[in-house]
Amino acid sequence: MCIEIGSSILFFCASGFLFEEKIYFSNIEEYKVFVKKYVMRLLRPLIFFESINIILESIKMRIQGIETYEIIIDNIKHICFYPYGALWYIQACIVGIILAYPFIINRKINLALVIGFIGYLFALLSNNYYFLTDNVLNCLKDFIDSYLYIFISARNGIFVGFFMLLLGVKTYDLYIETRISKNNKGLLYFCIFFYFVYIVEVISLFNLKYADDGALYFSHIAFIPLFLLNLVICRMKNEKTVILRNLSTGIYLLHRMIISFLFIITYMFGVSFSVLTNFVVVFSGSMMICLIVYKTNNKFACSLLK
Repeated sequence: MCIEIGSSILFFCASGFLFEEKIYFSNIEEYKVFVKKYVMRLLRPLIFFESINIILESIKMRIQGIETYEIIIDNIKHICFYPYGALWYIQACIVGIILAYPFIINRKINLALVIGFIGYLFALLSNNYYFLTDNVLNCLKDFIDSYLYIFISARNGIFVGFFMLLLGVKTYDLYIETRISKNNKGLLYFCIFFYFVYIVEVISLFNLKYADDGALYFSHIAFIPLFLLNLVICRMKNEKTVILRNLSTGIYLLHRMIISFLFIITYMFGVSFSVLTNFVVVFSGSMMICLIVYKTNNKFACSLLK
């Protein structure tokens, strides 16, 4: 079994880290301006790609014989609570930073982390620890089931984004205040230790009942910040890393849209592709669009895919 790092959780933590890096020495007015820019920067791709995904998903559902009123209800739920196209991360960053705003500006990070931790516990119960609602926490089962039916997922800005962004903020604060050096072997050993804890948790939960996508783990709370710190102290600043970062962003934003488009095309022509073929088409298509956009250097397109 391959044990991989929770990428979305790492992205949240990294976003919080980089956010704090930019505003750590800023005054309140500068901070307000940066928060506004941060939110507007994320709103553009969210609105643009979500609009396209709504159209494509509606066509897919119609092809599958789903009634119009069901499609409308599904669209509303996804727009409000869990955007199509794996865009929940962007929405969660926006909601998370807005919720974190008063805590960061008043430097109440520890209080916010306690509140966020409680929310993350609920997210865990609505995800990989759902099996606990069948026995130990049976009293919460109906509530969590109802929540997931209405709101689709607990992976959102309230229960995940808020806490993980703040965890990234706190990680930066510790990085600055403790002045961690590049030769800090203890940090690496702690990271390796908690990676093994993460592996044990993944294996332990493997055959247990979960809800949603089964991607949230308790050990992320310790492992992800430690992993991020190890990346930071040895990071390279060069053109290649910027290109790779931009490509990963572009592929992430485009992949679901291309998957939906591919589904519609194959349905229309009565053909089907293997999983490998789908992967190659989606990856190649995303990569090609990104490279064309970066090559033409169109300002609007680049602002969406970088």
